[in-house]
Amino acid sequence: MKKDPASLVKLKLNAIIEASVLNRNQYILNPEVDFTRQRKLGFKNLVEFIIKSGSSSIQNELIEHFKLSKSLPTSAALCKQRKKLKPEYFEHIFRKFSVSFENNMKTMYGYRFIAVDGSTFLCPRNPLETETYHKIGNNRGFNKIHLNACYDIINGIFTNCSIATSEKSHERIEFVKMLNQYPNPEKCLFIADRGYESFNILAHLVEKKS
Repeated sequence: MKKDPASLVKLKLNAIIEASVLNRNQYILNPEVDFTRQRKLGFKNLVEFIIKSGSSSIQNELIEHFKLSKSLPTSAALCKQRKKLKPEYFEHIFRKFSVSFENNMKTMYGYRFIAVDGSTFLCPRNPLETETYHKIGNNRGFNKIHLNACYDIINGIFTNCSIATSEKSHERIEFVKMLNQYPNPEKCLFIADRGYESFNILAHLVEKKS
């Protein structure tokens, strides 16, 4: 029986996570201590939970993931385990996952159409995170990050992303970083709004023959 596309995508993601378990020490802050004991939220289970969670509260997501198990982990336990992972791990999973579709990408006239844009997101409030913390007047203050992403319009998949701690002034810099990470940028047609227009961007595109 032929598997539906969603199942194939899930199988591919699971295979990438499984492969990363074998090299997990390079993605753990303290490999000699962290994830050395058998826990409900071990390395693999923790990663699967973080990647596959929905938009509900942490506690509701834990209930859904562990199916009302008697040994259901607490939200505090999740946060404690999550701090043991390097942020670079999730970048590794994202890039491996994106590249795994390269051989099956659809094109138009031999080109991939890549939309580029940025968006600001609020993150948990933490005044100690000075790079992302913002305070206006006597307001309580908040933390935010700026996500820059590349999206393949024809194939409906994100192909690259970059997170910055500030906004518009860095969109061009982040786009150049993402452009330099494409294996064959000469086969891509990048679409962006006027905020990305600059001689520096055009020079990089000419150099990459995009």
